[in-house]
Amino acid sequence: MITGKTTTLEFACRMPDPSKPFPMPRNPWDTATWAGGSSSGTGNGIAAGLFFAGLGTDTGGSIGIPAAFCGVTGLMPTFGRVPKSGVVPLGYSLDHAGPLARSARDCAAVLDVISGPHADGRDCVDLPLPTPAFDGTLEGMRIGVVREGHFPEQADPALAPAFDTALEVMAGLGATLVEAALPYWTEMATAHAVTMCAEAFAYHRNDLVGRWGDYFASTRTMLALGAMVTGADHVQAQRVRQVTQDAVARMFGDVDVIVCPTTAIGAPRYDDLFDKDGRIQNEWLYALIFTTYWDCVGNPVLAAPMGATAAGLPLSIQFAGPAFGEADLLGAADAFQRVTDWHRRVPALVTP
Repeated sequence: MITGKTTTLEFACRMPDPSKPFPMPRNPWDTATWAGGSSSGTGNGIAAGLFFAGLGTDTGGSIGIPAAFCGVTGLMPTFGRVPKSGVVPLGYSLDHAGPLARSARDCAAVLDVISGPHADGRDCVDLPLPTPAFDGTLEGMRIGVVREGHFPEQADPALAPAFDTALEVMAGLGATLVEAALPYWTEMATAHAVTMCAEAFAYHRNDLVGRWGDYFASTRTMLALGAMVTGADHVQAQRVRQVTQDAVARMFGDVDVIVCPTTAIGAPRYDDLFDKDGRIQNEWLYALIFTTYWDCVGNPVLAAPMGATAAGLPLSIQFAGPAFGEADLLGAADAFQRVTDWHRRVPALVTP
């Protein structure tokens, strides 16, 4: 049963718009910073202690980004694991629905309820959902460690130490760590942008013609980019995705779970996302977020807190698994969270 609704970005894309009469979603760790999106209200609501769990959608990171910036746990299931009935599409072949909660175990409980086939869920696959072991150990688990592309110069100084500490925790739990690299990392960024813009434009085309001024400026700018994507561009992007999906599937023949940072920084300040006239200036941020790859391949991925910046803002690690391999990544994240307390910490704003 849905007991309430929280704020999201307009049509699940881009940024909030200060020129429109809607509240800007604030981060409870620092209300001058962004809560992430598009599932902003679910992320900051859990972090603020307003509810235990909630739902989000994810086309380019809309579960993982608010989970990362708000210091909670977010699970984007395999494409097709959860029906999208009633969800306004952003990217037909990219959209996922999934839970955010305080912990991996809570995400698993919500996933158990929302997964499975639905009469209106044309993309939904009827496959059993295995129960995670939740035995607190990583003994015998092979974990692929991805660093390439995830530690840019602009990364927060606390990111690398936090990631290394998280790896030490996993090794201490019995995991075998293996250095890995994600195939076609750069190509998939382009494939994602082409796919999302084209598919979003297909849905919004008529309204963009008749109601251009009703859209946020940043939203309509992104949606209109789809008009410049040709059919050949879209087809080529899907070919790149398929080649990469096959390559990633082969990777999971050698490892059970892949880990990498979710973002390179803590929550950005609103002052850095908009200029003095209120115009959006967030292009710099996209190079510091590492979620779109997993939307494009469709594999399940879970974002979990792993540390904090010097300013006390959460940092996050991603656990990715093979297609329909949610059980392994949930078990790995739960083992990590049993011996760390980052997911239990709460902002001073809500501390009694």
